[in-house]
This record gives sequence, C-alpha cells and structure tokens, in this order.
Amino acid sequence: EAVPSARMDLGSESQRAHRRRLGMGIGAAVVAALALGGIWLGMRSDIWKRLATARSSQDTDVLAPPAHARKAVVVLGFQNASAAPETAWIGTALAESFTAALAAEGSLRTIPANRAARMRIELSLPDADSLPKEVLERVRPYLGADLALLGSYYTMGGRVGGALRLDVRLQDMQSGAIVAYFTENGSDATLLDLVTSVEARLRRSLGLGEGPREGAAPQALPKGVEAARWYAEGL
Repeated sequence: EAVPSARMDLGSESQRAHRRRLGMGIGAAVVAALALGGIWLGMRSDIWKRLATARSSQDTDVLAPPAHARKAVVVLGFQNASAAPETAWIGTALAESFTAALAAEGSLRTIPANRAARMRIELSLPDADSLPKEVLERVRPYLGADLALLGSYYTMGGRVGGALRLDVRLQDMQSGAIVAYFTENGSDATLLDLVTSVEARLRRSLGLGEGPREGAAPQALPKGVEAARWYAEGL
C-alpha cells in the first residue's frame, strides 16, 4: 500500500517541477519581450528625433532669410495737417523724395512709391501720421516690407512759401512699435534739405552707415519749389 502513495508523491513533484519550469520559461519570455519592446521604442524615438531634426533643418534652410538680407522700407505717405489744398503736393513730394533717398546708399530696400500709392487705394487706408498694428498687419504681406515711414507736415498759414514743420515716424510693420520719431522745421523751399536731414537721422537710428553725401543721392524732385510742385502734382 505504500507504493501507490510514493508514486503519487513522485507524480505531484514532477508536476510541480514542470509548472516551475513552465513559469520560468514564461517569465523569461515576458522579460525578453519587454526588453525587445524597450529597444524598439528607443530606436523608434531616435528615428523620430532624427526625422524631426532633418525637417527642422530643411524648414530653416527654406524659411530663414539670409543674415545679410536688407530691410525693406515703404513710405506710406504724409498727412497734410494744415488741410490746405494748395499744399497737398508736399505730401507727394515727400513720399517720392524719401523713397529715392533711402534706397540710394544700398543698405535699405525701398518699395516703389507707385506700389505704395496703389496699395493705399486698394486697402482704403486713411491719411494718418501713424497706423495701428492691425492695419500694418494687412499692409505687411501686401508689400513685403519690414518698416513703414509715415508722418505729417504743417505749413504755417496753410500757404506755399511759408514755414513748414515735418513730423516723421518709422514703425515696425510686425509689432507696430515706433522705431524712430523726428521733427524738422524749415520751409517748402528747403524741402530737399529737410528730407536729407531726416534721412540721415533715420539711418543713425537703425545703426546704418551714412547715406550718400549731399548732391550724390538721386533726387526725385527737380530743384526749385515751383518746379517741384509742378512735378509732384503731375504724378
């Protein structure tokens, strides 16, 4: 009677050993699977990081402007603060003169005055000596400019030949911030001298070199107040 009992003990021990081996095998398989999974996730993460880096590099190559790219300036006009019709030509004369003067030295790129004038009509921009950020955000993609030059002028007594005050603002097209602000006093007879003085101050405020010496820059207007007036009124 002792023999069957011994056989049962041996059978139970054999089953327990088999289950232990089976459990160890399953555990080892699970550990191996987890290890392989970790390796795969690590490789996958590394691959995605490399792809993201490559894409970022490509985007930078395509979108980043060259370090030596010139800033583009658009002259958006000058408000006639005296509201005298006979001095309206001064605003056109100032826009043409500043566009030519700022482009002369080569460190700035200017938007042609006729393009700026057409844009003002198409976007229905009001005459103003400064513009809010939301308006500049509309203008910026239209012209591709970085800076906007605008302001106002006031003729004493509202007549030709009188004293003239010129207020000039340079605005950042993206932020709307006033980059520079100047006031010059003179007369319409010395309009080109006013433009030359303000243009030099603008360059210094932007950290640029001096512009062309007096007489070297291309003049957008003929000399003489009457000739300049006729030219501006004909544009």
